[in-house]
Amino acid sequence: RGGGKARDTRRHPATPSRRYPEAAAGGERADPGAGRVLSGRQSRATRSDRPRLERPSRMTVIVPEQTPAGEAHLEPFLVELVHESLNSYAYSNAAFLCERLHAASPTEANAHLLATCYYRADQANRAYHTLKGRTSPRCRYLFALCCVKLRRLPEAEAALCRSPLPAGGRPPATDSSAAERPAADAPAS
Repeated sequence: RGGGKARDTRRHPATPSRRYPEAAAGGERADPGAGRVLSGRQSRATRSDRPRLERPSRMTVIVPEQTPAGEAHLEPFLVELVHESLNSYAYSNAAFLCERLHAASPTEANAHLLATCYYRADQANRAYHTLKGRTSPRCRYLFALCCVKLRRLPEAEAALCRSPLPAGGRPPATDSSAAERPAADAPAS
């Protein structure tokens, strides 16, 4: 094809084999388990005979041991790891770490962080169920975003319009405010 020389792939007799250097030297090698000499095709180990090499994982996260004194240190450490994962767009990793964090200390802030991880990982349904019933304004806002994404618009509106005011929409009247306010039925003078 290329017009160049064909590459010779044969091994020179004096060159040792990569797998079995002693086999290339004498053509035979000793089997350490059986005490007999193997030659030729018998000298190659089968897949099951080869030692398994453990491959290092791509991302290694070192989590400190949980001891009573160390548990206080675990939460800020995991929060930092979650924020790093979110900033590097590793949303599934952030969700995994935040699930551990939320299981260890289920606070409102950790629930919001977990729902944020779910929402960014395009798992709005999980975020919806994580935030349902939360009362902080930022949890309600994220809950409303999840409701919009899930096309639950009345729930989104209710989450955004919810306020500590009573059902009538007016604050309860106190004695001092009732005296200052004119009655609705009284004629204006």
